[in-house]
Amino acid sequence: RAINIRAATSYSFTYGDDVGRKRSSAQAPSFAVNYSDVYSVFGGENNLGIYARANWERILDVRGTTSWGDNDTTPIPGGPVYPRFNNVSTALHGVDRSGASVRADYKLSPQLSLGSSLSYDRYVNDMYRIRNRLRNGTVRPALSGNPYLIVVDGANYGTEAGTRHQVNDTLSGRLSLNYKNDSDWRVKAEFFASQTDREQDSSTQTYISNRKIDYALDRRDGLADVRWPTIGVIRGFYTGTTSTTTSLPSTYLSVNPFGDDFSDARTDSEGQWQKIWQENSQTTSKLDASKRFSSRWPVTLKSGLSYVTKQSHQWRDDLRGRINVGGTGFGPNLSSLTDPTWDLGGAIGRYPVGYVMDPYLVTRAMGISHLGGGPNADPINRWSYDPRVFTVSSGAIREQTLRNARSIWENVGATYFSGEIEIGRLNVLTGVRYERTDVERDQPSRRRQAPFAGTVDEWTLREKSSGDYDNVFPSLHLAYRLIPKRLQLKGAFSTSAGKPDWGSILGIEDINFSNNTISVPNLELKPRYSKNYDLSLEYYFEPVGQITVGVFRKEIS
Repeated sequence: RAINIRAATSYSFTYGDDVGRKRSSAQAPSFAVNYSDVYSVFGGENNLGIYARANWERILDVRGTTSWGDNDTTPIPGGPVYPRFNNVSTALHGVDRSGASVRADYKLSPQLSLGSSLSYDRYVNDMYRIRNRLRNGTVRPALSGNPYLIVVDGANYGTEAGTRHQVNDTLSGRLSLNYKNDSDWRVKAEFFASQTDREQDSSTQTYISNRKIDYALDRRDGLADVRWPTIGVIRGFYTGTTSTTTSLPSTYLSVNPFGDDFSDARTDSEGQWQKIWQENSQTTSKLDASKRFSSRWPVTLKSGLSYVTKQSHQWRDDLRGRINVGGTGFGPNLSSLTDPTWDLGGAIGRYPVGYVMDPYLVTRAMGISHLGGGPNADPINRWSYDPRVFTVSSGAIREQTLRNARSIWENVGATYFSGEIEIGRLNVLTGVRYERTDVERDQPSRRRQAPFAGTVDEWTLREKSSGDYDNVFPSLHLAYRLIPKRLQLKGAFSTSAGKPDWGSILGIEDINFSNNTISVPNLELKPRYSKNYDLSLEYYFEPVGQITVGVFRKEIS
């Protein structure tokens, strides 16, 4: 009997309380308990083994990044690229992992044993990310002629707040039977089933100020950090006509480039809220049998069957729209929706602390909440919001919600036969496996036609289809002991396949009535098939260690 209990916690001295920002604590505790024992039951002796475990742990971290280049400007074709600054971010991540399982192995007789296990695991992933952005602006490349020192006039400060709360629950079970006798027969049967349910709440909210700044982006080696470039403000926040900087400044203003409080927000300040669900399940049934024949040249024969079913169902509710910054709506002054508690500079303090929007405060101010309503409801009606201050993007809501309601099923049946023989110093293992795969999908069909544009009817059709393919996998493995226990020569021919990922065969059927075309993911995609050739020479040292020299060739189609 063994009982193990472990408890621990950790604290980041590098980032201190920052890793716990927006959480209850900066501590990352963990706890685990394991129990194992052997029992004598039903007249047997030590014939029942039990193992159980339970655990919980928390992982916290903070990550910083910076980005530029998605708004490149090339003044001369083929010449240097002069990128604008994009964003700098700080992201807080928290993961909670917990689970419990129990396993039992019961020996009915010296020949027959049964096994079973049941487990439940939960994985919770939280993220809170703030990005400080400089949007738009006119690049003045002629001022320096150096792509590592860029002057940009008329950029707008913006902030992006992203949140995610994802919960994954997995329940799995296994049953097994093992039989062996004195005649060298071995039989193993196994059944496995698992179900994973995922639910995610997330939002991405982007807000842009009307005010402008002129700045220089300095990435010159030796003068600035290439990874974390310097932002030098040339002219502070202003409105009206964009400046035209005519010469490189020798000094910069002591102005925070992220210091605008969004008291004059642009009309394209927008947000996206999502509820995402996914169900994945798998069952596996296997039966294997082997027989060893003792003779001058020992032979072992094996054969088996397996059947695997997998399915995935995914759907979401999506809300998209913009804050009504007009006089009849919320107004352009969004300063009351900023987060006064946020004091982390971009890239974990490498940049000054900027004004950021509070995504939860914005959600409440817009009156946004999820109502549900089922797959037949208009996606817009699955949400509650205040139309006076929040204007929905009805077409985008319907598209992003309805195009992501899809399912796929995959069934794989297989059988194999293999044989192994020992001829003196030579070991020969050969076999063949046959596999049949059946795939079925259910995905949305989009009708691109004027009467349906932006409406639910654009997505009411469904496309259901199926496909199948067969594969045969022969193999041959040879091993010759040149020096017993020391030097061995190996050669092998084998085959393998890589199935198309579900993202390549599952999507939407797009029917375009304007140009009379239909685009649909290709369900007839076949697996990558590989023929593999291997040759190696292995030398073993006593008591441990080895040197291996090998060559290989793979032919993939």
